[in-house]
Formats: sequence, C-alpha cells, structure tokens
Amino acid sequence: MYTPDKTIFVVSELPNDLLFIFDWQFAFSIFVVWGVGVLILSAVMRKELAVIVMFVKVLIVALFFCYFFVPEWQVGGDDQNYFHAAHYIYNLGLDPIRLFAHSHPWYLFNADPGRAVFYLSQYIGLYLFGGEYYSAVLFNVLLTTGTVFFLSKSVVSIGCTRRFSEGLAIFLSLHWSIITWSSFLIVKEPLVTLLIAGVIYGVTLRKQRDMVVRLIVGIICLVALMKVRYYLPFLLMLSVFGAFFFSVSKRIKLTLIAGGLVGAPILMLGVLSNPIAELKYFMGLADFRHSVYEALHFLLQPLPWRITEPARFLFVASTLNIVFAPLAIVGAGLMLYNGSRYVWVVLFILVGGIVFYSFLPDLASTRHRAPFESLIAILQFCGLWFLYQLGRVPCRQAITTMFPVSIEVRRLQ
Repeated sequence: MYTPDKTIFVVSELPNDLLFIFDWQFAFSIFVVWGVGVLILSAVMRKELAVIVMFVKVLIVALFFCYFFVPEWQVGGDDQNYFHAAHYIYNLGLDPIRLFAHSHPWYLFNADPGRAVFYLSQYIGLYLFGGEYYSAVLFNVLLTTGTVFFLSKSVVSIGCTRRFSEGLAIFLSLHWSIITWSSFLIVKEPLVTLLIAGVIYGVTLRKQRDMVVRLIVGIICLVALMKVRYYLPFLLMLSVFGAFFFSVSKRIKLTLIAGGLVGAPILMLGVLSNPIAELKYFMGLADFRHSVYEALHFLLQPLPWRITEPARFLFVASTLNIVFAPLAIVGAGLMLYNGSRYVWVVLFILVGGIVFYSFLPDLASTRHRAPFESLIAILQFCGLWFLYQLGRVPCRQAITTMFPVSIEVRRLQ
C-alpha cells in the first residue's frame, strides 16, 4: 500500500538516461500548454504579446528537458516523492471525476492532508499530458499563468493603469524567480503562489459587478491553501485584517475587531485538529533573538556564491534578486505613496510573511520564500517603471502613469 509520508521513490528506478525521451507527446503537450497559456494571458495583455510570452515560457521548459537536462536537480529532493505520489494516482487509470469514487483520494486526505491537494494537482498534469516527469512541470507552467492573471487584475483594483498592468503581466510571466520555480522541478511553490494570488484577487474588490465571483475565488483559494501549507491562510487573513484595520474609519475598525474575535477561534477549531498543540509547536520553533538577521537572511538567501548542487538552478534568480533589490525598495516607497487600501493588503502580506519566517528560522528556506517573490516582483516592476518614466516626464507625472485613480481619490479627500 502506498504510504505518503515515506520515501519510496528511489532514484535507481529512473536511470538518468531514461528520465526523458523526446517524442511527439512532449511536442503536443508543449503546444497545448502554449495555447492554453495564451488564452489566459490574453485577458491581461494583448494577444500578440501573450503569444510571444508563452512561447518563451514553454521554450525554456523544452530546451531544459531536451538539451540542458541536469539529473542532479532531481536527486535527493521532495520532487521525487511528489512525482511518485502523483504517478501512483495516475496509474489507477481513472479520470479526475471518477477518481473521487475511488478510495485512494480520500485515503490521501486522511493520511497526508498537508500534501493531498498538491498530489492531486500534479496528477491532473499527468492526466492531461502523460505520465512523465515533464508533464507535472508543464502543469506548473500553466499555474503561473493563473498567478499572473490574478495579480495583474488585482493591481488594477489598487488603482494602476491598464498599461502598467499589462507591463506587470509581462514582467511577472518572465520573472526569473517564477520561471525558476516552475520550469525545472516538481515543487509546491507554483501552486502555493497561485493560491496566495487568488486570495489577493478575492479581497481587492473595487467594482460591485464582479464582487461575488472574486469572493468565491478568494475563498476557494484560501480553503485549498489550508490543505497545501496550512499555516499560511492564518497569516494571510491576519495580514488582510491588519491592512483593512489600518486604512478604515474608527467605526469599521470596531466591526473588524468584533469579527476577528469571533471568527479566528472558529476558524482555528475548524481547520486545526489541536490548535493548542499547533501553537505550542510554533512557539517551540520560534527564535525572537535573531529576528532582524533572519529577516535579512530570508530576503537575500541563497547568496549566489554559496549555491552548490543540487540547487544550482537558483543561481540566476538569486543574482538578479540582489541586483533588483534597490528597485524593490523604490517600488515599496511608491506603493506607500499610492495610499490605496489594497496597496496595504499587498504590503501587509509581504511584510507579514517576512516577519513570520524571521521568527521561525527552521522554516525560513528559499522554497518558503518563493511564494512571496511574486509580490517582491510587483515592487521591482514599480521601481523599474518609475525610473523608466522618470527619464521621460517629471517625477509626479511619472507616478501618475502608475496610479492615477488612487491619486485622484486622495485629492478629492
């Protein structure tokens, strides 16, 4: 019987020279991912740009598996167990609908609830594109297009221009960190990033007409996130609560406090089997003495000159993150100047994640930072956009090319 919590995927079962064999199934899968990705990205950028962006994204995956495949990146990591678990479900020979008539998915939810949703998501990749390792990677590429859609739509609610939103969509689609975590390995991070982006999309409501749909999307993503990385929903809700509390009137603040006092215990009892034990567990891991150092370490790790195999694939992303760090700081300042309530949501989630992991250094790995890199990418693009516009127009006008809506609202106030 399959046991999710044991290492049962043995590297010797897949010799390095058999990890990938090019065939027409791979070519067809690449074409399908490209086509579906173009449809999704066309909602946040011009179609001709979506065609080019998706071509670059799938080309990176194709070149890696066809020419530059590095077996060491698959050795010794969780990706092997993830693939084996998804492949076990795939070998049942059932489609995603009939699968839930089988006992195995329910066994997964009971035996390994923290990974069951991720296993099922990777199984969908295998079901759509075949039972190869690259199939799950291609599905993760599709997940990144969903992340780009959610975040690009969210920045419009923040008050950004359509042109800025389109530029951000291109930047996020080809961002080095998002490419790195979705193009080479089977890891949780693309799914976690998508779910966080979905929650942000759900709470950044500006127009009444799509409120119900966005709330439903946000709730679904929040519930799914509880089954992928169970403590993040609490962090997200606390951050959103803090953002709204910081930016609303005193009367609404009292309502938020009452709702939080009632809702938080109910949520903890509903999600956690033993809330007291979980709290004691996290307090046991906490280290408050070195939190400042750990926050900086969490943001800058891994340093490029310290990267060795099997993490060599992080070298480019790590280097560019350090190079673009000043732009992220500039972008954070611009977001603060914006003053929109939804800007505070993005910033509180990012800062909340940094503070949380700075207190828990045992959890603060590069992989745990990866879901927050999409938010850092937004700051980087804000800084990049501002510097580009600053060379063409005066300073204040450069800012209004990004946030004209929210700045006009502030003037009226």
